[in-house]
Amino acid sequence: MTLDNEVYVDKILEAAGMTDCNISKGPLSKDLLKIAAEEQKQGILLDAEGKALHEQYVGEFVWLASTTHAPIATTVSILGSFNGKPTPTSLKMCKNMLRYLKGTRQRRLVKKAGNKEGLVIWTDSDHAGLWAVTGNTLSRMGILITYNGFPVFWKSASIKATCQLSGEAGVYALSEAIRHALHMKYVGEELTISMPVQPIINCDASAAIGFADCVEGVGRMKHIDLRSCWVQQMRSDETIKIKCDGTANKADHFTKILPLNAFKTEEDELMPMYDLTLD
Repeated sequence: MTLDNEVYVDKILEAAGMTDCNISKGPLSKDLLKIAAEEQKQGILLDAEGKALHEQYVGEFVWLASTTHAPIATTVSILGSFNGKPTPTSLKMCKNMLRYLKGTRQRRLVKKAGNKEGLVIWTDSDHAGLWAVTGNTLSRMGILITYNGFPVFWKSASIKATCQLSGEAGVYALSEAIRHALHMKYVGEELTISMPVQPIINCDASAAIGFADCVEGVGRMKHIDLRSCWVQQMRSDETIKIKCDGTANKADHFTKILPLNAFKTEEDELMPMYDLTLD
């Protein structure tokens, strides 16, 4: 089984007059992002028409990132942060995304026969990872949930709180992953789909796991304390299980702008290029 948005991609490329555009290998350039952030600081913004175009592009990208194009979720989240005050270069970033989509029209989500992994949850966080690029102090979280190897949920978002330590960002991401995993489990059970009694949350943040194991002290910030206590309660009740085995974290893709080689590796894993003529 495969799932794609090739017709929709062709539609937005045609509307943008970019059907025959050059192809970009990646959806986002750190260099462009840095320039756009500086323009925003200096007040170099688009006019009303340019702002509307920017919002239109981001809206189209959100649809793709939410339905089939998991690899662009981080880029779309970052582009969306410019919607309030878009700049000439942030519009260039949107055009770069269109060139990337042009080159990935045949990528699709693929359910391979025989995979019986069941529900698998990954979560990760990046502590103020864009500070060196844009000066943004917010951390980012990433979540990936698959069922029998097929991506069924993913999320890339800023953590709406200033985390002073990486462990705080990890706890926030871990609590969000648990929330979505339990929701997925309950929905699956209602649909009589086989679900684990105790979902395993794969998390490689040792500090976050320390909080969950009641090793690290709490008391720094109320919102983190509450989430930490909730994670501890879920673990104590054996509602979930937290696992850290050193395996590469598949949610890392949703927390940061990866180098191109690493991005392409994850892209092939999440949304492989699939030739339907081979079937």
